[in-house]
Amino acid sequence: MCMKWGKAYAPDYVNVLASAVRKNLSGEYRFVCFTDDTSGISSDIETLPIPEMGLSLDNFRFGAWPKISLFKPELYDLSGRALFVDLDSMICGNLAPMFDHPGTLVMIEEWSRPIDRLKFNPPIRGASGVIAFEIGTLGHIFDELVARPEHWTATIRNDQRFMWKQQDEITFWPRPWVTSFKRHLLYPPIANRVLPPRTPPQDTRILAFHGRPRPAELVPDRRQIWGDFWRAGRGAVPWLREYWLSNGGRETVEAIGPLRDWRGRPID
Repeated sequence: MCMKWGKAYAPDYVNVLASAVRKNLSGEYRFVCFTDDTSGISSDIETLPIPEMGLSLDNFRFGAWPKISLFKPELYDLSGRALFVDLDSMICGNLAPMFDHPGTLVMIEEWSRPIDRLKFNPPIRGASGVIAFEIGTLGHIFDELVARPEHWTATIRNDQRFMWKQQDEITFWPRPWVTSFKRHLLYPPIANRVLPPRTPPQDTRILAFHGRPRPAELVPDRRQIWGDFWRAGRGAVPWLREYWLSNGGRETVEAIGPLRDWRGRPID
């Protein structure tokens, strides 16, 4: 499963993800994209409307709250074990073991930030960029948000914090399976402006691009600046570029967004 709403991600993200999954998952499966706009999504990808939860437009913009609709007790005609993957992810290896990994709700163990390392007892939390669960078994999470959508979206920061609060039994992926691009592959600030990102470790199954930069920003080879002050780089990342283009992603402004040089000026 994946989910796309609004204009933050081009349809290329869905198409690339579906193509990469096809190369890394054998046997019978359904690839489903829940979306509010099917434009540009390949016709061979199954799309379904995002289930209604009574959320306002602001809720959709912040916090990734639409993901909670995955836990609807009756989710169309879907059944069985589900693997949900955020659009800003790169498929790096065989996904079959991820369906067999035990747990009522499997999440990423949220990667620590540099500031967390200064804390005596840093919090442990789950991240929802890659999750697995049995469809129809976590309806209480969906029902609670539907019952009080404005309360929860005003009280809790985002969808993954809500999952963490509502579900008692949560397990984590083995750490090597899901890797963070900005936490694990980028060099420290300043050095990352001159040293290219490392390649994903061999045992990585999914590479997560949570936040900035987004994968498509690393595709063009035009000396553009990507990321932010702390997590910066320049130009194309060859292994990501090859992945994107070989899986049908476009190298257009519509797909990758506007490019800027080191002075912040648009690149035509």
